[in-house]
Amino acid sequence: QSGFSFRSSPYLSSRPHQTHFNYQQENHSTHDISSDRRNPYIGPNIQQQQQDNNYRLCYQSTGPLDGGVSVNLIQYPSPLHFIHVPVNNRLMEILVDTGATNSIIHQSALLKIQHQPYYPVQQQFFLANQTSIMIKGYVNLEIKIQHIKTFVTAAVTTTLCCDVILGEDWINHYRVIIDRFKNKLEILGNKASVHLRTSSDSKLFSPSSIALKTTNDSVVHNYKNYKPMMKHCLSKRSHFINTLKNSSPQTPHVIQDIEKTIDEMIQHITDLSHKNKTRNVMSQYQKIFDTSSSTIALTSLQHRISTGDHPPINSIPYKCSLQQQQALKNIINQMERSNLIRPSSSPWSFPVILIKKKSGDYRFVVDYRKLNAITTKDSFPIPTIESTLQQLAGNSYFSKLDLRSGYFQIPISENDKPKTAFITTFGLWEFNVLPMGLTNAPPSFQRIMYNLIVNGREQYCLCYLDDIIIFSKTFNDHINHLQEILRVLDQHRFQLNPSKCSLMNEKIDYLGHSID
Repeated sequence: QSGFSFRSSPYLSSRPHQTHFNYQQENHSTHDISSDRRNPYIGPNIQQQQQDNNYRLCYQSTGPLDGGVSVNLIQYPSPLHFIHVPVNNRLMEILVDTGATNSIIHQSALLKIQHQPYYPVQQQFFLANQTSIMIKGYVNLEIKIQHIKTFVTAAVTTTLCCDVILGEDWINHYRVIIDRFKNKLEILGNKASVHLRTSSDSKLFSPSSIALKTTNDSVVHNYKNYKPMMKHCLSKRSHFINTLKNSSPQTPHVIQDIEKTIDEMIQHITDLSHKNKTRNVMSQYQKIFDTSSSTIALTSLQHRISTGDHPPINSIPYKCSLQQQQALKNIINQMERSNLIRPSSSPWSFPVILIKKKSGDYRFVVDYRKLNAITTKDSFPIPTIESTLQQLAGNSYFSKLDLRSGYFQIPISENDKPKTAFITTFGLWEFNVLPMGLTNAPPSFQRIMYNLIVNGREQYCLCYLDDIIIFSKTFNDHINHLQEILRVLDQHRFQLNPSKCSLMNEKIDYLGHSID
């Protein structure tokens, strides 16, 4: 006998991408094909939602896949799980979705809570069935489970049927266990738990066959192995296909370039087992090493410029030659395309200096001396080189990571962007990111790096501005430490400069000193 269960859910919007086949061929060998992704979104209107219900599927059948499969009803449908907890100190009902890659919040729910200004984007994502949704930005949320505060960066959209969905990014980070028999959700090894409400809105069907559509699509196995987070899990083996896909995916040549870069970074590792383990870890976080485009970190920690009640300072542009003016236009166009700056109507303005480099190109510098003179100084400590080197003593493995254009990855407070405005003879622009030349740039950058990366990991990671060093006594410890730091960098969308990174070394140069 073969079985089939079919569950309708009002919280998922389009036809399913969670399927599980277990079939037996004539030679009686068993094959397992599975993917677990469903779309936590709603269609463009309610009528379409009613016509195109939302499903969770679990197929189990015998017989050949081609042509059709007879199926019967089984009695273990997969329910939906909800928790009722504070989101930024406001109670909300949240869908905990082990099939969602990312966490998501509806824009209307965001209006009900206090939150930091979210990083705005206009980004289109495609679901597995090629329907699309618009992402309006990303916001950092605090989810409180009893006495423990947890945090997640959620995509903001207007096409979500419930308030909040917590996906794998939150589930995996806080080691979530869903106990269906006790109706509770546990985090961090049962340090905190909350009552779990299971959806009873379900319908079961028993279709007679499954039509398989032949396409030209290719299934690409994810690098990350997913471990089921439910107790008493019926299916222990799964291969997953990501649901969300950027509308501007990496092109094949970019992916090949990244893989080549990774190979170059680990070519010095002589132990084949160590080399393969290191490559596997790095391959999980390829985006970090993609330098084909600029990114801005996703974080609520932003640079601020405190000038008290001082009136805006207005400057006139410095004179420059026609050659310098053309070079300045090229630099500004490039920064604007990379979203580092935007046109401004600010009452503040500061002049630009172009410094000629040995290569003949120009270095772009804004003269912020007048702004720095009225800025309240930030006293966050910059670690001394001596104290940093002392902490590295007694370790055997070292990895050094260098942030690409570090300052330009740090967001600046929306209210303070006008204060960064720079003036030219042909326009006025302001920075979306932390510019060079601000008096508080180093301590502000150090604070953000410490709070996001080092805090709680001081035993194996240190930051000196944009230089990150990871240190461990054994290889196994080091591979785990490296994976954790790469995970954090990836979570916050940081970007590394591969040519200045050095991995898995027993001897390394750091801050001008040789360490072994």
